[in-house]
Amino acid sequence: MGVRQLQTFIQYHVPNGYHQVSLEHECEAFKRKNNLHPILVIDLMGLLAPMATNKKELLCGLRQNEIYKSLEKLLQKLSQIAQLIIFEDGPVNDVKMSEWTKRQNERYEKSVRIIDLINQNCPLDDIINIERDMPSVTSHLYMVEKLTSKYGTLKISINRECDAEMTQFACRNPRVLAILADDSDFLIYPGNWRYFSLRELNQESLQTMEYNRFSLRDYLQLNDHELILLSTLNGNDVIRFDDTFRFHKSLIQQRNNAALRFSAITDFIKNSRILQSRNLYPEIARLIYGNNSQSFVQKIRESFEFYNINFEIAEIKGDLNKYCIKMYYDFTFSILNYMPKTFTVHFFDLRECSNFFDIVCNIFRKQIGIILRFEPIKGYEVRCKMSHNDTFSSVYVNPIFPNIAQPPLIELLKRTQYPRHDTIRFDLLKWMINEDSLRNIDLMVIPKNIFSDILVLVFMVCEGFISPFEADIVLLTIKHVEIDIVPENLTTPDILHPRAFFISFLFSKFYSYLSRSLELTGLKDLLKINNFDGVLFHNLYLKCLNQPFNMTFLLGNYTKYRHYA
Repeated sequence: MGVRQLQTFIQYHVPNGYHQVSLEHECEAFKRKNNLHPILVIDLMGLLAPMATNKKELLCGLRQNEIYKSLEKLLQKLSQIAQLIIFEDGPVNDVKMSEWTKRQNERYEKSVRIIDLINQNCPLDDIINIERDMPSVTSHLYMVEKLTSKYGTLKISINRECDAEMTQFACRNPRVLAILADDSDFLIYPGNWRYFSLRELNQESLQTMEYNRFSLRDYLQLNDHELILLSTLNGNDVIRFDDTFRFHKSLIQQRNNAALRFSAITDFIKNSRILQSRNLYPEIARLIYGNNSQSFVQKIRESFEFYNINFEIAEIKGDLNKYCIKMYYDFTFSILNYMPKTFTVHFFDLRECSNFFDIVCNIFRKQIGIILRFEPIKGYEVRCKMSHNDTFSSVYVNPIFPNIAQPPLIELLKRTQYPRHDTIRFDLLKWMINEDSLRNIDLMVIPKNIFSDILVLVFMVCEGFISPFEADIVLLTIKHVEIDIVPENLTTPDILHPRAFFISFLFSKFYSYLSRSLELTGLKDLLKINNFDGVLFHNLYLKCLNQPFNMTFLLGNYTKYRHYA
């Protein structure tokens, strides 16, 4: 993400541009020098990558329970040396929508290639060698949200691009030592803070690599405004690298050589005096695209504006919006403010399940129907991939309103203050998941530690994604994790079973969808951390296929909650 190959350039070609640092040492040094307790500003999405580096476990659907332990240990350590301010992305910025769409299409195509290899019984080691760059998985995002709010302050970017809000905060607060992220755009933004890599962070020693923003400026002899031009002419998340081909070829022949390219662009900036032009954006558009039509000029303007941190944070208005922000009800807040929602399909094959979007969209329409029950009816923007052959695009859907008497949303959200609405809360939950199957079920007697799991399994079985037998294996996996009898020497299978692969990713996907239903009904206290162990599930799945088991005996007390059967 960010400026194409800029981190590679600073790593290999900028003196003192890339070096190891100890976060503990740097925080202590900052405290001694400034007599201030340091702040580390952290990109929440960047925290996901270090938690899922084991590719074999990733392809099994991740070991969510182990990720939770590692993440809590890391955040606990960091919170002991600095105050943590963690920023979470809001909706995809319209400026970055084209780049987001391109990436999502690429990730889906990569996912389908991996699925094809699994269907061909290709060994797991071979798959990893063939597809070295795995699509990212964010099914443990809620886990990160919950832990970050426990060990730091969580902020949701709702005004501008998350990077810009992080930078503005860092620039305005003298206690900020550094931004921890995995995005080279932070090398372009202005400010006196430092940039530490999350991807290269050692969770035990708290050592990582610093990409030295000041060394980059000294080496190139460019100021902040000139660096924005460098980013634009090079290619970034707004200006596609492919679109810069014509301009780069006018400077050098070997445009894929980062050192030559950045040096040539730097020389051009210094010699051309283009930044002094009264028609800056049209001139840059003509350089890159060959003409200065309005659409191309707008692209250049967006690239420059992307790095602008001189904006005002809009005041949150209305008691309902303020409450949602206070309680981290970001889904409910986003719907109330009609922010477009995105649906990704990593490791899912739309060739095999052509109605996936219809099913997912149906529960989403019910969710927004509850939130917008007392609002004017209008279409809601959803960014998704509707079928295998479609590209990711925007569609508008209408809410489905419940046929249940519903109190004001603020009362529904405040369960502690309005416990009398519990019957309505659980009725709405049944309506969203599967009203017919759950009609006579008392959800309040389901133990909290498996409440979320049971509802997800009911939904998956009722919608025809899995069989009751397969749901039993998922529940058995959850039980093993809950009572802590997961073997320490557990290993990934040499060959993944296609159905086990499908189920493990789908379970975590729907788990995140269910979390929204619990949030908007005021039942988020019943949402536990997803502790699904994908590696254990794959092993249990193969065992259950190869030899008969008395599942009632294995599930024990959990048997009475098999409401999907």
